[in-house]
Amino acid sequence: MMEENTKTVAKRKKDEITEQVLKRVQALSSSGDLKIHKDYSAENAIKSAYLILSETLDKNKKPVLEACSTVSVANSLLKMVTQGLNCYKKQGYFIAYAGKLEFVRSYIGDVFIGKRDANMKTVIAQAVYAKDIFKFNVDVETGNKQILEHEQTLQSLNSAVTGAYCIIEFNDGTKYVDIMPIEKITTSWNQRKGNGLTDAHKKFPDEMSKRTIIKRACKVFINTANDTYDEAKSMEAEVNQVIKDEANNEELDINDIEYEEVKEPIKAPIVEETKETEADPF
Repeated sequence: MMEENTKTVAKRKKDEITEQVLKRVQALSSSGDLKIHKDYSAENAIKSAYLILSETLDKNKKPVLEACSTVSVANSLLKMVTQGLNCYKKQGYFIAYAGKLEFVRSYIGDVFIGKRDANMKTVIAQAVYAKDIFKFNVDVETGNKQILEHEQTLQSLNSAVTGAYCIIEFNDGTKYVDIMPIEKITTSWNQRKGNGLTDAHKKFPDEMSKRTIIKRACKVFINTANDTYDEAKSMEAEVNQVIKDEANNEELDINDIEYEEVKEPIKAPIVEETKETEADPF
């Protein structure tokens, strides 16, 4: 009975954190200190995130809202909001690691931010198989790659994956092509936490290869986009500081704890739904 009461108290505290984060975001937004991305509802995103968090377990099959620190839960929600993303739309995932919760942007989130902040129009990725006919060249003056030919058959689709490429078309009509051989893709996977390869990587190397090349191709333009994305990172730092400064304030009661950032990105999937999530360095 005592254990059940403890869990009830813990759940109430997590509910309070979610509400307090939302109130703080709303207050900063109203004062003009926090600019929410156009057409983005922080309230809907936070409420959707809480519903997902309520059903998410860590690798030990323990609810993350019980296993993870309160500050890391608040931090992960803020990271989601400041990037203008929604986990219900698979734009990111909540991952538990060593008692802390982290919000990790998915490849879908990368594409979303690329279209919103980096003038991307379309992002298309294809896997290349051993029996495909695949040719490309490199412009010696610009270094830009161009796909010259890619022919597939039903038979070639049954052969081993040898690489993947991504074509990004921008609103001004220009294109960017990135290509990775399977050796580099596998190296990327093996740098992930959680021993690199998941069941999804082993069973669906073509789909996971496409996710990897999408993330790498988009990363270049997301990190060099206009101030919109930089502003999001600035907003995150600002809100983090507010929580740290007011952690013991009765108005923002976060269980009298000092705010701390989760500095290391978490890449190890922990529930069935996230096992196919691509979270490699690219």
